[in-house]
Amino acid sequence: MSPVAGIGGSELLALAISAIALGISALTLWLTYFRKGTVKMTRPAQVYLGPDGSRKAGPNGRPKIFLRALLLAESKRGRVVESLYATLTHEETRQNFNVWVYGEDKLVRGSGLHVSNVGVVTNHHFSLPADFSDFRWKGGRYKLEIFAELLGDKNPIQLTSVFLEMSADEAGSITTMQCGMYYDWGPQAGRYISHLEQPDVP
Repeated sequence: MSPVAGIGGSELLALAISAIALGISALTLWLTYFRKGTVKMTRPAQVYLGPDGSRKAGPNGRPKIFLRALLLAESKRGRVVESLYATLTHEETRQNFNVWVYGEDKLVRGSGLHVSNVGVVTNHHFSLPADFSDFRWKGGRYKLEIFAELLGDKNPIQLTSVFLEMSADEAGSITTMQCGMYYDWGPQAGRYISHLEQPDVP
């Protein structure tokens, strides 16, 4: 006689439920602690395109991208972001902004940031190297993409992608280093609403 033959229906049901519960527990353990997961970024509430610099010294002429967003890791143990960089595409021109600085009042050069499953909200600044002088602001539609290089991963991942509009007159004002373009997300409009003003050099 098979050992299973002597087991009643209720006992089989209890064994099946126990096996399912064990499987769910194992899956939860893997998803929570062992799976690396990835990192995600919320839609930036504000984006700035314009001259870089400091509040004390003023604009220095180097093009800059600024945004504020939440970085969130999928896994319980979190992930380490080795670096972030921004890519700005205008028509057929694609430019990487690979100098990454982040923080609130005190800015630090990006050289490794631990992102937990609770998330990290901070300001992110992207600029060009000091010796780069070929980039020029132009009117039209820009595609802004943010990429992250995660510790342990071979290839960078795209965190977010947004489209931003700029007129030729606005581009001319930015080029003079007197103004910057601010883009604020409008939930009701479902798009970024822009305005041109003298930068506070965020």
